Amino acid sequence: MIYPGVTLVRNNDGVSFGRVDQETRGVKKSITTFSDRSRRSMMIYMAKIEEPFAYWQDFTFADDVMKGRSIGERAAFSSRCLKELKQWMERTGIHTVGIWKREWVQRKSGELEGEYVPHFHMVYSIVGAEREAYRHMFWEIATKWVNITGTKYEDRAFAVAHHKKSHRFIDSRMQMQKYMSKYMVKNASFVSSESIGRNWGRLGKPVVGEAERIDMKSEEMVQLKRCVRKIARNAKGHYKKALSEVRTRFFVFIDRATIFRFLEWLRAGQSPEGIPF
Repeated sequence: MIYPGVTLVRNNDGVSFGRVDQETRGVKKSITTFSDRSRRSMMIYMAKIEEPFAYWQDFTFADDVMKGRSIGERAAFSSRCLKELKQWMERTGIHTVGIWKREWVQRKSGELEGEYVPHFHMVYSIVGAEREAYRHMFWEIATKWVNITGTKYEDRAFAVAHHKKSHRFIDSRMQMQKYMSKYMVKNASFVSSESIGRNWGRLGKPVVGEAERIDMKSEEMVQLKRCVRKIARNAKGHYKKALSEVRTRFFVFIDRATIFRFLEWLRAGQSPEGIPF
């Protein structure tokens, strides 16, 4: 299945990638970290989006609103703030589609030095808004966020929320993918003894690109994997294993055009070793 930014490769006989224990299937567990499974799901979902989002924005919390709270309480408070912001945007007529990601970072200074505090990364588009309108709407959103958090250090919080490093336009899918891999889906070492709730979610209803199904013969699958291995020399773990086995399903972040060039090259009888891109 080929989407705008990701290709999902699986066998028709339903061979699984990994194993699910029957005893744990369907059992809801407390979320205490950003798991590899959740990370993969987010990466794949974002790569399926038809058009890259237009803007990214970060939302932080001042020390005073998190001081004295446990990890679970900080998670719950941050979720309430996010929910209130989304509800305010809808009431105000700022209709967004996008993705939010909660990240836990250890403070390097201030009253909470050494403690883990959440903040949010967002990538989004505002429905019907022209580029110039974003600058005004971003300022409104950032200002409302500070008010929602209830910090008593408003001046300092406004300076952070409005700072040029807290927001930026996204001009291409490549730029979105780079931002995604650098900030939104990077591996996290934070593990809590308390539930921290969901790590990511949607804003509105982003448009997922229509999948194109390509049926391949077993020998073609082998050749395709050889091509992918050529450009993924540093593959590790499950991904490396999936590329080395004939019948294991896998996904790869290669744009649609490149995958079709691979297939054209192979179906013309050319060798994966000689592929010129």
